Amino acid sequence: MIKANPPLLLLPTLALSFLAGVMILQLQAELPSLYWTLLLIPFLVLLFYFQKHYWLLFLLTGFFWANFHGWHYLDSVPDTTLAGKNILVSGVITDLPVKQSRSTKFLFKVEGFELDGYQGAVPKQLRLSWYYSKKVLRPGDQWQFVVRIKPPSGFQNPGGFDYTAWLYQQGIHATGYVRKSSLNKKIGESYWLSVIDRLRYKIRETINTNSNTEISSLLNALAIGYRNDMSPDIWQVFIKTGTNHLIAISGLHIGLIAGFVWMILRLLSRIKYLSIYLGYRQLLIYSFSVALFYAALAGFTIPTQRALIMLAVVYTGFYLYRHLTVLQSLSLALVIVLIISPTSVLSVGFWLSFLAVAAISYSLVGRLSGRNRIFTWLWPQIVVITVLIPLSFYFFQQSSIIAFIANIVAIPVIGMLILPILLLALLIAPIHMSSASLLLSFSADLLSYLLSFLRFLAEYEFSVWVHSEANLLSLVLAMIALVILFLPYAFPARLLSVFLLMPLFFQKTESLPEAIFELHVLDVGQGLSVFIKTKNHNLLFDAGARFSDRFDLGEKVVVPFLRHVGVNKLDRMIISNGDNDHIGGGQSVINNIRVEEIVGRDIDKLEHSNASLCTKGQKWIWDGVTFEILHPQHQAYRKRNNYSCVLKVSNTINSVLITGDIEKKAEKELLQEQKELLKANVLIVPHHGSKTSSSLVFLKAVQPEIAIYSSGFLNRYRFPKEKIVERYRQLEIKQLNTATSGQISLLVGLEGIKNKEIRYRKQYRRYWHRRVNEGDIR
Repeated sequence: MIKANPPLLLLPTLALSFLAGVMILQLQAELPSLYWTLLLIPFLVLLFYFQKHYWLLFLLTGFFWANFHGWHYLDSVPDTTLAGKNILVSGVITDLPVKQSRSTKFLFKVEGFELDGYQGAVPKQLRLSWYYSKKVLRPGDQWQFVVRIKPPSGFQNPGGFDYTAWLYQQGIHATGYVRKSSLNKKIGESYWLSVIDRLRYKIRETINTNSNTEISSLLNALAIGYRNDMSPDIWQVFIKTGTNHLIAISGLHIGLIAGFVWMILRLLSRIKYLSIYLGYRQLLIYSFSVALFYAALAGFTIPTQRALIMLAVVYTGFYLYRHLTVLQSLSLALVIVLIISPTSVLSVGFWLSFLAVAAISYSLVGRLSGRNRIFTWLWPQIVVITVLIPLSFYFFQQSSIIAFIANIVAIPVIGMLILPILLLALLIAPIHMSSASLLLSFSADLLSYLLSFLRFLAEYEFSVWVHSEANLLSLVLAMIALVILFLPYAFPARLLSVFLLMPLFFQKTESLPEAIFELHVLDVGQGLSVFIKTKNHNLLFDAGARFSDRFDLGEKVVVPFLRHVGVNKLDRMIISNGDNDHIGGGQSVINNIRVEEIVGRDIDKLEHSNASLCTKGQKWIWDGVTFEILHPQHQAYRKRNNYSCVLKVSNTINSVLITGDIEKKAEKELLQEQKELLKANVLIVPHHGSKTSSSLVFLKAVQPEIAIYSSGFLNRYRFPKEKIVERYRQLEIKQLNTATSGQISLLVGLEGIKNKEIRYRKQYRRYWHRRVNEGDIR
């Protein structure tokens, strides 16, 4: 006979099995065929029928479900044949549009798609930018646009943010921009389908009207989960103090709101005439309803969905008077979260939230009885911050030292004062705006005082502990150590677990041998950033572009990569020229990594006390590796590109030539004055492969074995030019491009280097990443 359900005691095992199945699928470079997946369904039925191997049943179910979810997404992802073509689309604006200085970014649900002759996948949701438009876009508005789109793509570097995975989690099938056209027009409204987003839009406008920009950005983050107006400086304050989780609506906020409402209603239930309406089950319904409303205001983001599911599981058990242990409740919530969104495992927040709740629950066993209220409040904070230290080192290469002090103050201020007052203001705003404005002003004042306190803490020189050596093994050992450490006091030899923490903090990084160096050409899109490491020294050549005050590749790509490989100091940074795609990320690198010296051109744009021009003839030797500036000798060039710094790096056998943006005039000058120095095994292609560079005579002088382009995927300049690619091909030079390979790394030793490169996109490909065929250059 078949049992209706597996025993509740098996819930944790089954949940972990389901999680393992989902994780195994997410590690695949290609999705398994749905056909053989369907053929295995009878096998699953037999497993269930004979009541054996439940863990295997759940593991396979998790794997198959994630596979189905993956195919469902990919079936709506268009191919690259759409790139560069004007497409007429119609649909509805969803979520809150983000207004920036040059553009408005918004999500667009596609309802109509017109392109003659196109038979491929039609995207269901787009992420679009509309440049230099004065049109007001609101959620629920129906529009018709002429757009150009491309499939999801992002930078691919070790330690970097996987933008493609984020698009996958958000259900976005393509990105692009609106073209200038008379066909762009509003065609209607879809009010009821976007009623929540319309409400969020009005709340944002109300908050912006009643508060200054700095505080309104924080109020919007707390009220509706909208953080796009927040300045990088404020964000850094919250990161340095370890309180950034407080301005990203998640489980803490949902739990605090539900608990606050429960507490208030519980007090009101003591009033005789109200007690009949405020029974135990009614309190559950009312407090969950408020939490649901708050999650809706936050846009039902993935973290709020996760938190709401956890709360629903716990409240359902209470409502039905079914006793579930914390571990069982957490396990059930985990399975439901993964069923709704198998891509949740791709988010760091998923792991942090579940592990934090599990750690608190585990550490409280046998500890709260007989304890005073101060201990009851402080102990979970101690546990969470302790658990998050190794996790932060692994995921972010840093952790806040002052997080405990900051959170002890910030959590009650936000959770028990600011949030309730803010929500009350939003609830009464439609009824009595003057009272709502007064409450908004009060919450803004409280937030201002809190921000001042956090800024005071963040100014402490050692507020953040940067630690780049954490790996997966040291993380696992550290988590095992914490499990033992938080055992009851009577457990013998509990403190010996500290020894398991040592690999996390005392890892020895292997240094390179003398005269050998690493070359890393980072994937920074249409720009350049090259990192070179010798035995004891580090050099960065260019730092990618800066797109806005909130986004530059120095902060988003270069710094995370440097921390990932354990670099906290650059002995020298070279800026080849002042074009944005070379210097744009430089200041962020200076602000986050200690830079001893800057050499380059147009470096007056950067704030640094030790800076000088790069000039032909500069030469130095680090650890048996020679660095030499070959160009420029002067600055008498009409084009900025031609006075780019040119650097040659070599040992006794191999060499690399990094050419910046030089064009034919500079190439000719190099040939006339230093032809004998140009020969190199590896050439970083001049000016990203433009037709104004890579002259035939120059390439014959360099004689590279490998040529590396640093260019953006489907960039507007169409670099590298087909003519240039063909020229390298005719000379039988191996060509690589960061646009198709991601970051390209090479260990330059004292032997041949051909076919020894590591292409990050190929080595660490996942099924949601853009497919690249072997040999693709453009």
